[in-house]
Amino acid sequence: MSSDKAAKRQQLIDKVSGKGDEPFLTEDDYDLNEVLNWHAKHTDSKTRKSWVVKHYKKQKHTQLAEHFDSLPDFDFHTIGVLIRSVDLGGKLQETEQLFLNNKIKELTAKQTKKTKAKVTAPTVVINIQDRILEKAREIGGEIEGEIDEFVLSKCPKDFKFKTPIKSYNSQIVKYIASFIKPRIAEMQDAYDGKDEQLVEGYSNFKRTELKRFIVLLEDLVTQCEEQKVAAKAIRKPRARKAKPASVQVAKMKYLKEFAELNLKSINPADIIGADELWVYSTKYRRLAVYRSADSNGLGVKGTTIINYTVKGSSMKTLRKPEDFLPKVLSTPKRSLTPEFRNIKTKEAQPNGRINEETILLKVFK
Repeated sequence: MSSDKAAKRQQLIDKVSGKGDEPFLTEDDYDLNEVLNWHAKHTDSKTRKSWVVKHYKKQKHTQLAEHFDSLPDFDFHTIGVLIRSVDLGGKLQETEQLFLNNKIKELTAKQTKKTKAKVTAPTVVINIQDRILEKAREIGGEIEGEIDEFVLSKCPKDFKFKTPIKSYNSQIVKYIASFIKPRIAEMQDAYDGKDEQLVEGYSNFKRTELKRFIVLLEDLVTQCEEQKVAAKAIRKPRARKAKPASVQVAKMKYLKEFAELNLKSINPADIIGADELWVYSTKYRRLAVYRSADSNGLGVKGTTIINYTVKGSSMKTLRKPEDFLPKVLSTPKRSLTPEFRNIKTKEAQPNGRINEETILLKVFK
């Protein structure tokens, strides 16, 4: 028996006997799911990143190791496991090796901000924001692991994340969105061919796969934004002495008149205490309805609608606004809702913000 075969046989014996607690990928025992599941229970993204940095330091790629050390931990959630397997004497199959090579190219091209030297303090106080950020990084690592599974599976159309974003705290999803947005921008530049390095870094994807990847991450960010909006909408305002309606809407920014469709905004003071508010974005051709969360009716803070119900409020894009908007102005409350439901475009949740391109169409008291 050759020394290589003897070594592999001993690895299998150790694994069965319990001596080798950490599984890794070999030609004779190639169970990727088992290895990933083991590391999901026993190691975190920070540890996996350290394996990658040490791997390249040993190979005398000092500059590359330093570059990787400056990147977020969650970037190494999956490739750290693959490199660990190689360092333990394992061997990757073609699919995983190609994934690893392309991921390394992608991370090599990734831009980073140089961090300032840390000043050693006598005591370290971990505040609530630091705890939230640390938790967000932990969850970001889990999401990154699922994204890597999505990539290894050739970007399937029906992919879904195991844990829905709405189950996370709104403060945490704010950070998750900030982690993902720069990556979307990079991928979009690669898709549009704007950056040669990025094009090379994402060259392992077919155009359809890269587009699905972008859509997946954009949808994830949208869910994060909706979670933040939902948390704000259901938050009860502090009991204060009511200000006059004119004072409450004094800072509100809106479009008074839109000559193209012969539209004029109502008096914004009418929004205060209303049951429903219908608005139209002239820039994006979106019609939105806000419905009050309780008997106090709708309110305004700055230039944002408050005290509306997320589930009861809705927004749709109008393909022919010139045909539908007159119905909004002339149709009574009870009949307008069915008309709105019949619009064929995709439904979304409005975020409450009103700007200089928004017409205040109508209120119902």
